[in-house]
Amino acid sequence: MKMLRWAAGVTRLDKVRNEYIRGSYKVTHITDKLTKGRLRWYGHVMRRGDDHAVRKALALPEHKEKENALLPRVGRRWPRILKTQI
Repeated sequence: MKMLRWAAGVTRLDKVRNEYIRGSYKVTHITDKLTKGRLRWYGHVMRRGDDHAVRKALALPEHKEKENALLPRVGRRWPRILKTQI
């Protein structure tokens, strides 16, 4: 957003909303870009064969971890996020 404001010649003191600047430069919101990337990757995985490691990993049941687990949450949340976006 900082670079778009700089390109438009607008400062924060001008009190121009981010949506207006994004619309004038036709830039999509970051969440839309992330959703598009996730769905593109999911389509790529689904085109792989059933014997491929990624397809096997996607078919595994969700692992129940302890509440204080040190493992990152990204791997556990990805299937849930994907189900909401399909």
